[in-house]
Amino acid sequence: YIDHRKPDILIIDLVQRRGWIIDVAIPGDCRVTKKEEEKVNKYQGLRLEIIRSWSLRQVDIIPVVVGAVSRNIERWLEKLGVVIRVEHIQKTVLLGTANIIRRTIQ
Repeated sequence: YIDHRKPDILIIDLVQRRGWIIDVAIPGDCRVTKKEEEKVNKYQGLRLEIIRSWSLRQVDIIPVVVGAVSRNIERWLEKLGVVIRVEHIQKTVLLGTANIIRRTIQ
């Protein structure tokens, strides 16, 4: 049984017998490096299963982690009179980024 089996993007190249597991994250703090490590570790089981199931030579896990939140974001949102959680803004950016990546690689 594989716990983590739904990455944001999965690319399989049957000609080259390679694959890529791409997972995008925007952490709410400065833990970019730690988040990258978490993503790589999280998908190891899926990586091995894909190699076995598809008879691939190699599958790489590509964590796309962007830390792009100003320390003052809440203050700026307050000045604008906007009541929204920073996590919602990050999720919107994350989903938009995933869509752009999908369209680019298709």
